[in-house]
Amino acid sequence: MNWPLSYVIVIATYNRPTSLRQCVAAALVETAAAAIVVVDTSPDDASRRVIEEFSGVRYLHSDAGIGHLPGSRQIGIEATESDVVVFIDDDIIQIGRASCRERV
Repeated sequence: MNWPLSYVIVIATYNRPTSLRQCVAAALVETAAAAIVVVDTSPDDASRRVIEEFSGVRYLHSDAGIGHLPGSRQIGIEATESDVVVFIDDDIIQIGRASCRERV
């Protein structure tokens, strides 16, 4: 395995656009992340509109609805080609500048 490992951040969300905005802003501080992927199972497009505010964040939508966190995470995994996938919840506001790098 080549070091350093690459990683992506996958954020699963459902109907929390305000929290999602703060979470993505904090995740963008993670400059070593290869990508940030948001998987949204909300019935409306509020989360998509939030993600459009950010450059370089990949948005994926699933019609699975509430209660499908494992499925959302699987969608995120399948959308990446990174060595490591880091899952964070959409209500995490401050994940820390080095937190993911230190763990990978």
